[in-house]
Amino acid sequence: MKFIAEQLMQYTDSRDNDISCLSKSISLLNRRIGWVPKGWIPLYQDLVKSLMNLNDDIHGDVKVVGPWVEGERMEFTSRTLTPVVAGILRKTTRRSQCTCSLCGHPGKLRSFGEETREVLCARCYAPKELAEQLATWIPRLESDDFLESESVVVVDDLDTAFLALIPQTQWRWVSNGKDGDLLPYVLSKDMVDLLPELKKLHLLVIEMASADE
Repeated sequence: MKFIAEQLMQYTDSRDNDISCLSKSISLLNRRIGWVPKGWIPLYQDLVKSLMNLNDDIHGDVKVVGPWVEGERMEFTSRTLTPVVAGILRKTTRRSQCTCSLCGHPGKLRSFGEETREVLCARCYAPKELAEQLATWIPRLESDDFLESESVVVVDDLDTAFLALIPQTQWRWVSNGKDGDLLPYVLSKDMVDLLPELKKLHLLVIEMASADE
């Protein structure tokens, strides 16, 4: 059995020697399309097509490895680069930095949470941002000392996405300084009363945020 395995390996290696490094890279890239977020698949396919159209006599020694996918970009490493291949790889990376990784529409780098950064369009970002805000506020509202430590919450201190969930009928106003400007605030107990609805909404936006992934 060991002899057969060794012969098979030698046969495979001998066949691989007839294939250029570029062709091997393209074959491997095709098998790794599952590594790519859905919104970036068209960019990835364009990359592979561009490599397939290259002249093997000129670019055959080029080896492309990847994709290396992060929330911020899609990158590739390579050996013995030619200027043409370098340009193709740079173009793909640049396109990934302005294309929503979920749906493929124009997007930009967005941050939510402490460390999460992704290239998303406004539509795909909205539920993720709201889910993050709810994940922060729900435990805070459930804590035993919330009402004791914070009798009011200033509206200006709330994130826009979360603020939209609080009915304006619950806003209150207090005069701020000599100019007579009114400062909006919300009673903490009114926010706690919203907890059941906020929990239901949290489950819904998590489902929405993960639907396109």
